[in-house]
Order: sequence, then C-alpha cells, then structure tokens
Amino acid sequence: MVKLTSMLLVLLLALGAVACGSDDDEEEDQVATVENAETCADLMDAFMPIMQEVLDTVSDMSISDMMADEEPEFLGDFEERLDAIEVKSEELDCQEDELNVLLEERIDQLTATGPVGELLLELMREEGFD
Repeated sequence: MVKLTSMLLVLLLALGAVACGSDDDEEEDQVATVENAETCADLMDAFMPIMQEVLDTVSDMSISDMMADEEPEFLGDFEERLDAIEVKSEELDCQEDELNVLLEERIDQLTATGPVGELLLELMREEGFD
C-alpha cells in the first residue's frame, strides 16, 4: 500500500509540475503587444509587426500617392499606435539609444517592396528613432 501511495504521490507531483510549466509556456508564447510589454525589448517586439503592416501598406503605393494633398488613411491609425508606443516607452523608461540598438537587432525581420516601402525601410536602417 505504501508503494502505491508513493507512486500516486510521484504521479501527482509530476502532473503538478507539468501544469505549472504550461502556465510559463503560455506566458512565453504570448505575442508581445504594446499594452503587455514589460521591457523595452518587449516593446520593440510589439513594434515590429506594426511597422511591417505599414511597410506592406506603403509598398503598394507610389511616391505620388504619398505626396497627394490628402493624407493616406492608414497614417492616422499608425500615428495613434506610435503615440501608444511612446507612452509605454516612457513608462518603461526606454532610452532612445537603447531603442535604436533593439531596432537594429530586429530590422532584418522587416521587408518592403516598391519605392516608398524600400525608402522607408532604408530610412529606418539609417536613422533609427532619431
């Protein structure tokens, strides 16, 4: 009986460890968002898909589209997202130099086609957040 009880106890402990491990895995698998960023690196991870979305949008545009009198619709949404990133950056006390290093580490994740997208990506590579 003691042997059976010991085996059950070991089994329960093992299952408990697996259950606890899955919570950690869920947190690690969570997609970084501006709102749940806990570090400057998390914030930059959240920024990358936003920037890729912008690059995808502008890659289909011509330079004359960008120079039109009316501001492209997507820019308003992007500006709001950038404002949220700036606020979170201040909350996390992220310094511009640190953000530039983090951007430099991730910039190769971004792709662009078309003259506007390629120009924007090149400016990000050269200027960072300056």
